Order: sequence, then C-alpha cells, then structure tokens
Amino acid sequence: MRGMKVKVMEQLFVLQNMTTHRKNTTTKPLNQNKMEKEFVPYEETSSLIALGFKEPVIAHRKDGLNICLLEHPEVLLTDLSMILYQQAFRWFRKQYKLISFVFPQIEDGGCEYQIVHYNPHKIMYKVYSKGMTYEEAELACLRKLIEIIEPKSE
Repeated sequence: MRGMKVKVMEQLFVLQNMTTHRKNTTTKPLNQNKMEKEFVPYEETSSLIALGFKEPVIAHRKDGLNICLLEHPEVLLTDLSMILYQQAFRWFRKQYKLISFVFPQIEDGGCEYQIVHYNPHKIMYKVYSKGMTYEEAELACLRKLIEIIEPKSE
C-alpha cells in the first residue's frame, strides 16, 4: 500500500511541475495508462457525490481530455471532480464502517475482494474471479460498496 502511495505522489509531482492553466490548477494531457487508473471513474464519482462524499479532491477533469491538478485541494465537488480510489475506500470505512480488501491470487492469476462490516466483524461479501485483474477487482469492490449504500428504489 505504501509503495502505491509513493507512486501516486511521484506522478502528482510530475503533474505539479507542468504549466499553470488557471489560478490554482495545473494541466496535463490525460494519459490513460498512467494517471487515470488512480482515479475513480466518472459514473462512480457521480454516485459517491450523490451519497454524500465531501472530501477534498486534488484534480478535476477538463473536457474529458485533460487532468487539471489543483494546487490547493478543494471540497467543491462536481461530476468532473476526480476522486482517488484510496479516498473512496477510506470514506466508506469512516462513514459506514465498511472495510474492503482486494487480494491477488498468485497461483492462478485471479483476484478476490472482501467487504467487512466491522461492528460487528462480519464478512458481508466475498467475491472471487479467476480472470479478474487487480484493477477490475478494485472497481468491482467499489461498485458493490456503492450498491450497498445506495437507497433501494421501490
């Protein structure tokens, strides 16, 4: 986990050293393979905001083509806000006492995720898929957390 944080910080440092676009943002063309994977996708971001996510974000999408990195994180959230996966999982843990884990299975290349409610300690969901990558399991876990919390339509 620590290694991932260091990697994200190194990538953010590179972004911070790009030319200034607005008063408190920095712009860099979106690189799907490097930065985009660190952020929650658009649809899930909208769901998190609708559920009450109000944490500071460090970036916004611009025209769907660029990442605008904010020099000063802000809580003003829109559908173009970019939420880091670690922020979303931390928010579910603090707000709803839902802890989630993603486990790669070395022997067969699959991944598993678990969602635990920690008061009382109880595994709520345990999903394993042989063909699922770590990133796919991470997104599937986030979608399941959103599904658990979203009000059920009648």
